[in-house]
Amino acid sequence: MHSRFTPRPAPVKPDTLRSEALVTTSRRDLFLLPGGLATGCAPLRLRTLLGSCVSVVVWQPRLLWGGMCHFLLPSRQGAPGESDSGQAPDGRYGDEAMALLKQQMERTGFAPASFVATLCGGANCFDASLQSLAPGHSVWMDIGARNVQAALQWCQRMGLGVARQQVGGTLYRRVSLDVASGVVSVHEGRHEPSLERSS
Repeated sequence: MHSRFTPRPAPVKPDTLRSEALVTTSRRDLFLLPGGLATGCAPLRLRTLLGSCVSVVVWQPRLLWGGMCHFLLPSRQGAPGESDSGQAPDGRYGDEAMALLKQQMERTGFAPASFVATLCGGANCFDASLQSLAPGHSVWMDIGARNVQAALQWCQRMGLGVARQQVGGTLYRRVSLDVASGVVSVHEGRHEPSLERSS
């Protein structure tokens, strides 16, 4: 069921957050680096590589519209959602990345319950990129679990059903969303793979 508002067509050109966190292999294939967010209509494929980071993947079957974010930490240091005055949203932080994803979902005119969600990542893997986000602080050993919890809580608040979770453990994950079909593919491995752009 969609909302009572008339749906507006989603843009064909993918909407992106932090373009430096995206690798465009073609107009129809986007690879998200940490902090990246992208949404758009079919034909489009969104891909990323996860360790302790989490991706929230959403798909709207009637529009053939999908979105993906890739965040490193649940929130900025301090209270959840707290950020410095005047600071732009940063997709590396879960609460901000998911708020931006919500904005893009709302632009479609469809209610959250009409989307299919998949959560991936949150493994117990040390991610060196966390050091730059928390200088002088020890990296939380359970950061992956905290990321997963943040994503699940957001989906609950949104009334967004989670069709699939592939989270936790100690394995790295390659994740891809085929927006045309809604199929989310997840490939796991024990060692951190190189960031190949073509697979």
